[in-house]
Amino acid sequence: MVPTVALNLLNFAIVQVTNVTMVHVIASYRPTMGKATVSILAFKAAFGFLLSFYTNPWIDIEGYIVAFGEMACIAGAIIALAVVLFFLGKVLRHRTWKWHVIEKYSHQGSDREMGE
Repeated sequence: MVPTVALNLLNFAIVQVTNVTMVHVIASYRPTMGKATVSILAFKAAFGFLLSFYTNPWIDIEGYIVAFGEMACIAGAIIALAVVLFFLGKVLRHRTWKWHVIEKYSHQGSDREMGE
């Protein structure tokens, strides 16, 4: 029962975190949407590859219950981060908007059309 729940939490976290992250980045940093989208998908692909590549050795070392329990903890931490971002999202967006790299690549002049 526990490994099945852990696997379901892991799959839900991997799929939904990407969707929520994409919507958040598109809404918050629209001018750099293309670069951010590529970064998000590259990170997801790398994370998914590493997780799937090392799952069998992980299960061999730890056993099914411990390995899937640890995977559920990873998924739970990701989901908990989403809850924190729900409450602190506005503050973090305003702070990151002032970062040098965001100012350099995201801030657009008034003559730029945003597609709206």
